[in-house]
Amino acid sequence: LMIASLLDLLSHVADSSEMTLSDEVVTAHLTDALISRLPVVIESMGQARGLGAGVAAAGNSTAEQATRLAVLADRIEINDKFLEKSLDTALEHGQNLDPNLRRLVDNNRDGIHHFNKILNDELLQKENISIQGSEVFAAGTTAISHALALFDGISPALDKHYIHGIDKALATERLAIGSAIIILALVAYIFAGLYFSINR
Repeated sequence: LMIASLLDLLSHVADSSEMTLSDEVVTAHLTDALISRLPVVIESMGQARGLGAGVAAAGNSTAEQATRLAVLADRIEINDKFLEKSLDTALEHGQNLDPNLRRLVDNNRDGIHHFNKILNDELLQKENISIQGSEVFAAGTTAISHALALFDGISPALDKHYIHGIDKALATERLAIGSAIIILALVAYIFAGLYFSINR
């Protein structure tokens, strides 16, 4: 419950700061991955790792355990699909992104797919569970480690894009102010010309 509350707070902060409403494609998709998808995937894998390892150690599952594990596996798969879409789009449009980010994305994808395959093939679809609890726990730990590494990799990339966006906004603002000054100067010049021509 505490982790779920923290995820809700993280999402609320992102919405309040307009992070999830960014017009810039790369920033918007990195934000979606960092705020909306990765935390849910990591939290769900953490729960599935413990539950799955316990089920494997026992060699069977109760109806309640099987249902809970199926819900977690489904949540991981759904959020991972959105995560992959966001990251692929960000990498496609982000020519200036750290090349190392692609490796982190691939590692994360492989880890999640392997762990979810174990959950589905070895724990949910088998009547006689033979996989070791330690193997389930190790696969979950590897997947979580890759997801956390990706989280750490996205953060500085997102910071860089926000700084770039701020710089662009400031440059646009300076341009607007400069244009306004020129326009005001022209208006004053025209007004002065009209004034002197009328009062000659």
